Amino acid sequence: MCRSTLPSPRVSPESLTIHPPPIAWRHLLHHNTSPQATQLRRELDLPTDRPIIMTGHQPEFWHPGILAKYLAADAASAALNACPVWLFVDQDRPDSVPLHFPAVGNAITTERPALSVGTLTIRERTPPTSPRDPAPLVAAQLATLLSTLARHHSAPTLSHQIAATLADLARPYLALPHPTIFATQLSRTTLFRELVAQMARDPERCIRTYNAAAARHPSANIRPLTASDIQDRWELPLWHLPPHRPRTHVYAEDLPAIPPHELAPKALFMTGLLRLAACDLFIHGTGGAGSTDVSPPPDAHDGYDLITEEWFRDWLGQPLAPMTLVTATRYLPLADGPIPTPADLARARWLAHHARHSPLLLRDPDAALAKQHIVDQIELLPRHTRARADLFRRLHAALADYRQQHSPELSSLSTSAAETAAQLAQRDILFNRTWPFPLYPDPVLSSLRDDVRRSFGQ
Repeated sequence: MCRSTLPSPRVSPESLTIHPPPIAWRHLLHHNTSPQATQLRRELDLPTDRPIIMTGHQPEFWHPGILAKYLAADAASAALNACPVWLFVDQDRPDSVPLHFPAVGNAITTERPALSVGTLTIRERTPPTSPRDPAPLVAAQLATLLSTLARHHSAPTLSHQIAATLADLARPYLALPHPTIFATQLSRTTLFRELVAQMARDPERCIRTYNAAAARHPSANIRPLTASDIQDRWELPLWHLPPHRPRTHVYAEDLPAIPPHELAPKALFMTGLLRLAACDLFIHGTGGAGSTDVSPPPDAHDGYDLITEEWFRDWLGQPLAPMTLVTATRYLPLADGPIPTPADLARARWLAHHARHSPLLLRDPDAALAKQHIVDQIELLPRHTRARADLFRRLHAALADYRQQHSPELSSLSTSAAETAAQLAQRDILFNRTWPFPLYPDPVLSSLRDDVRRSFGQ
């Protein structure tokens, strides 16, 4: 595992994780020159003269942890004489996608503005509008993102629009050209049709091996496919994408009535087909590759593509191209100073409360002695007596005088506690690792790119 960290006080450190280490990738990468692989790559307009390192994600506004996969595909391909290929997982066919950004909210104090989460809804074939009140740090980057998006608003689908936008915005950080494919293209290939025909001939074997593999990795949270030999009901790992209608699940009995070009692979079938013949190494994040080796319990989990490997092995008897893990954490530099921790807030609240009753906290020894003298007298008197009650009244009067004399300091402590609480509430925004990468300043993304390249000896 290769992991570099940049210390950041009081928060999880920024990091880059590559597993296995880049030095091992050369031994994992073997060019598949079989007729099956050559045909599929030609049908997808991919090169056949060198190995392919592939990665992919949904067409949405990626955070730097996802961008790191694409940077790694680029760096590894440059180091290993391979071709980086991007996959856009577009079976969802969304007509809108949210774009989140840090925005200026109400003020914490007159000097310090608060932050909030702004959201733009990006719609298919509709030029985006300018948002209100983006945080100053991201205003220019957000404007660039939206203008880039607007240039592609006539693309055939929203997925293509976002894919083209992301490619434009990532290009300055890449060394090589990166062919792009979409998951919905796969139904046009010979290999897809052959595998679907094999599913149709024996749906029970396909589904039972799929479900058995999924059951061996429950932490991957992959739903089993419906399988009923009594009802002869077999759910296939396919989507039906009819024009202008929502996508639906596909059952074996449905296949004869569905035009092949309206089919699309579900997640495991998609990566299985691609790792079988379209690429020679596939880069996943923690969802596909798992986090068992990089996260402590209870956060560790198996990746869903472990299921794919076992399913294709048991169903087809064929191995898949190796997979690797790449992820990263980077924060937007939104904070203009140290951000308090929960312990800081507890201390501020404790001080604001106890200073009202403890004069020594405000360095007033005379008031502290006067209070202690009354407290000592109270302790000497029996309970439920008039004299004891009179002393309690004297104690409260003395504390009232002390509070009046120190009203500015006590008010300042209360204000400080409130400000600390407000600042602490900003941590989820300040240390959110999932802001879209195009919002990050160039030095942050350049540093991530350089970290990745150094990992591959560049």
